[in-house]
Amino acid sequence: MLIATLLLSVTLQVPRGIAPTIDGSIAADEWNDAARVELTNGGEAHLKHDGMFLYIAITGAGNGIGSLCAVDGKDIRILHASAALGTAVFRDGKATRGFTWTNRDTGDMAARKRFLDAEQWFANATPRANPEREYQIRIDGRKEIPLTLAFLSIDGDATKMHVWPAEVDDACADAKLAGGWTEGQFIFDPQRWGVLALK
Repeated sequence: MLIATLLLSVTLQVPRGIAPTIDGSIAADEWNDAARVELTNGGEAHLKHDGMFLYIAITGAGNGIGSLCAVDGKDIRILHASAALGTAVFRDGKATRGFTWTNRDTGDMAARKRFLDAEQWFANATPRANPEREYQIRIDGRKEIPLTLAFLSIDGDATKMHVWPAEVDDACADAKLAGGWTEGQFIFDPQRWGVLALK
């Protein structure tokens, strides 16, 4: 189970829509049936579902990395999309599973299916660190999905975090975690996350 249901402070109504192509090209006609939210410090995200998958398109304010936090029972999962995809798992603030980088070629449909089957999510990866990420996440019949959205913009040595909801100030808004660092103790506070209510 990738995503569980919690009572959270920020709720977003997510409409049912047509499944987009998960290729990292966020075309307006693919996402015009989606809900839209602004990220802190610039950028935006579009969200919709088709009853089987949740689809999220994130546009950062510059080139960078997509990073989502999701609840899985007692665990927190980090869904990382940069030049490669990776899932990290945390329990009680410590990583029980670090990132293993894979799927650098997201056009390899066999590898893509294996990743989606094993991890229950998929996103586009790009070696150019562009500002667009598209995610596909299994919902398994859930009507409420707690999570955070984050994008780490990188401009030379300068970095900036863009998150939703704005109230998130835990490890999900941490540039080190979004950048792939899992060593040490992290604090997660899902009560300050958002909840997606699927229509």
